[in-house]
Amino acid sequence: MTRLLLLLCLVASLFSRAQTTLQQGMAYRYNGKNPRTPLSNVAISCASATNTVLSDSTGAFVLSFNKLRMGDRLGTVTVKKREMIVFNQQAVDNWSVRNEPLCLILCDASEFEKQKQELIAIGRREAEKKYNQQKAALEQQLQNNSIDMAHYEAQLNEAYEKLENLRQHIGEYAELFARIDQSMIDSTAQRATVLFNQGRVDEAVRLFEQGHYLDKLKQTNQNLKQEKEQKASTEQKLIMLKEDQEEVYQSLQAQLAVYKLRNEWDKIGTLMKNIADETEELDDILNYCSFCTRQNEFEEAETYYHKALEILEKQTQDDPSLYERNKMITLNNLALLYEATGRFKESMELLSTVVETYQKMASENPYDEDLKYMLAVSMNNLAFLYYANDSFEESETLYKEVLKIDRAEAKSNPEEYEVHLATALNNLGVLYSDTERPSKSEKAYLEALEIRKRLAKKDPQEHEPDVACTLDNLAELYENSDRTEESMTKRRESIAIKRRLAKDNPKAYESDLLAALYKLGGMCIKQGQEQEALQLFEEYWFLSKKNPNPSFSQQEDYEIALLVLSLLYPKNEHKKLYEVNQELLPIYKTRHQNGEDTESQYPFILGNLSYQSIFMGAFEQSERLAQENISIDPTKPKKRLNLAASLLFQGRYDEAEAIYRQFKEELKDSFLQDFSDFEEAGIIPNDRLNDVEKIKQLLNE
Repeated sequence: MTRLLLLLCLVASLFSRAQTTLQQGMAYRYNGKNPRTPLSNVAISCASATNTVLSDSTGAFVLSFNKLRMGDRLGTVTVKKREMIVFNQQAVDNWSVRNEPLCLILCDASEFEKQKQELIAIGRREAEKKYNQQKAALEQQLQNNSIDMAHYEAQLNEAYEKLENLRQHIGEYAELFARIDQSMIDSTAQRATVLFNQGRVDEAVRLFEQGHYLDKLKQTNQNLKQEKEQKASTEQKLIMLKEDQEEVYQSLQAQLAVYKLRNEWDKIGTLMKNIADETEELDDILNYCSFCTRQNEFEEAETYYHKALEILEKQTQDDPSLYERNKMITLNNLALLYEATGRFKESMELLSTVVETYQKMASENPYDEDLKYMLAVSMNNLAFLYYANDSFEESETLYKEVLKIDRAEAKSNPEEYEVHLATALNNLGVLYSDTERPSKSEKAYLEALEIRKRLAKKDPQEHEPDVACTLDNLAELYENSDRTEESMTKRRESIAIKRRLAKDNPKAYESDLLAALYKLGGMCIKQGQEQEALQLFEEYWFLSKKNPNPSFSQQEDYEIALLVLSLLYPKNEHKKLYEVNQELLPIYKTRHQNGEDTESQYPFILGNLSYQSIFMGAFEQSERLAQENISIDPTKPKKRLNLAASLLFQGRYDEAEAIYRQFKEELKDSFLQDFSDFEEAGIIPNDRLNDVEKIKQLLNE
């Protein structure tokens, strides 16, 4: 028996060794245009590796895996080296087990950040310059009657949206440019990037375009194809041609990065499409799909997703283990595109296929971390689609499966899974809330909130929007459960976050902030907290003025906010009350003329604005508004208050005196109170002080 146990242990040991995979790699220091140099003492680890390793004096390192096979992705890789960061991050994110050594490139962290911030400043300056030029050109066309106001507004809004899009993504584009490997592009592109870094943007763009890199790419591709067809072709010749091809390709990527920082979206789209058509490489096609989706060019995106699937279909047949997961990622993205365009049935069918395939792949590869993650992502997408189509039972079942995966994997790989776990919990909380299970909903929300707050401490820019989202969901749940004070507390916390986000990125977050301010302001009024309500609606008012093209619902909310402010502002806030009522007047005048002012707000606004016009010294305007108000309903004596004062302050004493005499009995106290308010505000014209005293005597007779 002892001998048998020893043999079994020996077999187990041999089997274990047979499963171990060693992956070699090299760590380098990035030196700009100059060749990279080996870098020692770089710590490299990943969740799927059995060891954390240090690169040696030659830059070499070896990772050991017990559970990965050739072609499997490594998952999240952690690299540490004091005062340095990973330069080729995208390549590292895509590392898989392979025959050739992994390539790790690091650069100086402070220099990289300095360059990135300089690029952000250049990109913003260029985008704002372009917007101002477009605005000036449109104003000139409007002045020359070449376009009407509607076209002017539409084109200016389009230009402004492009400017805001650049502001939203400027950090991403600056990082993309900063990661251009100068040693991988040709001398012309190197000079162009230097010019761009110096702020000589126009010169840089001209130099890139004079490089004719797209034509060169076509030529290098043709040369490589011809060489491969030659029987006498040598391996060395093919290597040289491939290096030429890569140099041209990387120069094109540098040109694209410049266009992005310059906000040249038409050029970006054209160049990305041409690159995808020329290379027919999966990455280039999928990058173009992502661009089209971001630009809402869904039909074009769908066309190229199908091209990608055609390529993947061939590759999957050639090497299923390597390409099947890429096919599933593409199908997942196509399904999300279908969802965005309202094609829910097609989206659900695709996502179901993706989930089933990932489940099969994950069962066959139980130690593949990437497969587990993508399975959880696709299941979450499908669960949300079920929820959106009121298939609550199916949605709940899937969310629970997602949570099971996420909880298990988050223990060993929190960086990868905690974000996804919080998302699934938040979504499940929404489902529970909608199906009237508030205690379960609250429990899911609170767990999601705890995770998201913890993540936001490390990376506020990335995770604070999610924190605000869950706070809003909790606030809504508490409000529906008559837990008003708790609801308001959560909304205040959410608004504090949204203020920070909107300050840095108004395009992305200002509309959310506006909705939150409006909601909490309304709750404050119901609770009698008028001072806080005033502050919230005033902030809402000031921010809303910046929105050039509000939706119908936003416009409705804005009008209600103005009415609320007209009631909440203290009596002595004359300038603000004047501005609020000035904005309200044309809105309600149109409604009055169309017979839509069912609550008779227009006369009320006329009276308010006529009164505030006196404090602004706009006596003629006050008279005109008062006369219009009287014409709507001449039976109400109080409408003469503003008319009498506006006439008196214009020096039309006799007309004013007639009104004061006629309505002395009914309005004496109101007339005298107005004079007291006018004197306190100091707005009575000096040459009318005697006239005022005479009228006061008349009223007191």
